Amino acid sequence: MIAFIVCCGLYFSIRTRFLQIRHVKEMVRLVTTGKGSEAGVSSFQALTMSLSGRIGVGNVAGTATGIAYGGAGRCLLDVGHHLYRSGDRVCRVDA
Repeated sequence: MIAFIVCCGLYFSIRTRFLQIRHVKEMVRLVTTGKGSEAGVSSFQALTMSLSGRIGVGNVAGTATGIAYGGAGRCLLDVGHHLYRSGDRVCRVDA
């Protein structure tokens, strides 16, 4: 199962030509402008609602525990993991 998840993440990252890395500048621009849409939701509000649904309290506590036991290496591992998995998540949300 883990191999399947890794292969899917790589497939979607390659298929979207690493969208999660190419559009970081545009993402920051949209989040910091603060303009709302016709529905009344700004980009920052949409980002925080999406993150709250994905992260949850359990993941925050798990990450804090991992950092306490693993130190700075755990932070680097988390950043690498989330950059890798964001390609998969973009494809799931947009599909």
